[in-house]
Amino acid sequence: MMCHRTFSLSNAIRGMCLAVVLFSAPSFAAQLSQGTVLKVQKAFAFQEKEAWRDAIAVLREIETKKAYDRAYVDRMLGVLYWQTNDVNTAMRFLEKAVKSDALSDDEMRSAQRMLADLYLSNGNYKSAATLYSQLVKTAKDKTESAELWLRLAQANYQRKAWKSTLTAINKHLALTSADTVSALSIKLGAELQLSRWKRANNTLEHLIALEPKKKVWWIQRAGNYQRLEQPENMLSTLLLAQREGIELTTSEQRTIAQLYAQKGVPEKAALVLDSLPASEQDAVTLSQSASYWQHAKEWENAISVWKKAAKADNTYRWQLAQLQLQQGLYVEALSSLNKVTSPEKKASVEMLRATAYDKLEQADNALLHAKRAYDLLPSSKSESWVNYLTQKRKMAKVSAPPQVH
Repeated sequence: MMCHRTFSLSNAIRGMCLAVVLFSAPSFAAQLSQGTVLKVQKAFAFQEKEAWRDAIAVLREIETKKAYDRAYVDRMLGVLYWQTNDVNTAMRFLEKAVKSDALSDDEMRSAQRMLADLYLSNGNYKSAATLYSQLVKTAKDKTESAELWLRLAQANYQRKAWKSTLTAINKHLALTSADTVSALSIKLGAELQLSRWKRANNTLEHLIALEPKKKVWWIQRAGNYQRLEQPENMLSTLLLAQREGIELTTSEQRTIAQLYAQKGVPEKAALVLDSLPASEQDAVTLSQSASYWQHAKEWENAISVWKKAAKADNTYRWQLAQLQLQQGLYVEALSSLNKVTSPEKKASVEMLRATAYDKLEQADNALLHAKRAYDLLPSSKSESWVNYLTQKRKMAKVSAPPQVH
């Protein structure tokens, strides 16, 4: 029953990358060489008009041997290529800027952050995790730290590093004032992969509180209780889901019935099955319901449902006849036995007929069917019945009053 929400990175990454785009001229004027400054300023003018390709063309003309100039321009080109949706080229220039180790601390961090985000959104999860692990160590404040731990958790989740995912997402959650579905779903996914069912249920409790109408959380929690072999908690979870307005499938309804039966409340199990749509009332379902009613000693209901099951599948005539005989409905039992067609039950059918006729005080018929049962399948039981009925018949004739002529 494993299921959890996936998360989308594109919008979050685009928002963070936009912050990198907004360079300011005074921040570089004192460090860039004069020739580079002039071209960078020209590129900025194009950037302000969102003329990204014109800005790129200006920057690509720059030839410089100064490490800082080259790194700064490469970083800016990375941002501009990202704006044109040329992500691979953007990453290539950002990688050059980062590897140069020539940028200021703040510039280096912004380049690393954007590169990590691009790695993450383009499936290079290992490289993204490496960069986020470096960045989180020097986060400027609680908010940035929380964001970086979340990104690190996402990267580790995608590369299926479950323990590292849990470590990162727990760090993130410890730094935030309110849980989010996105973060908790990542935590849940890692816990499920690590078979930490109890912890996963705690996480699911928070997710249900945030999204009480989200069926997947309820079903996942019920599944976890099944793994923990806690049927009562599984049952209560499914019932609470129903009360919350969650629509359960026929299969899930059958599970509720089974759990009621395990709990020792067969009448509730039967009521659940009886409440299923008519289209779902097949012979097997009806037979289960009849069995539950029988266990609950609700004989009338049991016989009624066994009749429906037998009508849907004649093989259930046998169970119906047995219960009818048990409840003293001898004529009805004989009628049901007449419709039992299973060859392997011929001897058993004859024995039940003998019993029914005996109860109806029809000794001749009772003895006749007991002998047939013995002929079909000799056994000590059928032999004793033949002897018993023979003796009973003799006693009846001896004790019969003389006929008056």
